Amino acid sequence: MKLKSKLAVVAGTLVLGATPALAIADQPADPGSNGHASKAKAYGKSCRGESKKHVKGEKGTAFSRCVTAKAKAAHAS
Repeated sequence: MKLKSKLAVVAGTLVLGATPALAIADQPADPGSNGHASKAKAYGKSCRGESKKHVKGEKGTAFSRCVTAKAKAAHAS
């Protein structure tokens, strides 16, 4: 193998090896939070006893209404 070919193979290997490391380094610490971790609340935790079954004629489920009410109350204060 010629020297230029060897250098091309080594350079290609280094570039391909470094790409995943650069992609990982560019991600935020908590990719799911989008910077709103301090605003996140677990309203569903206190509403877990409510039914998640939809009742015909009612808007949403009892669970979703509970979560929505708690979120609105928290933002009102």
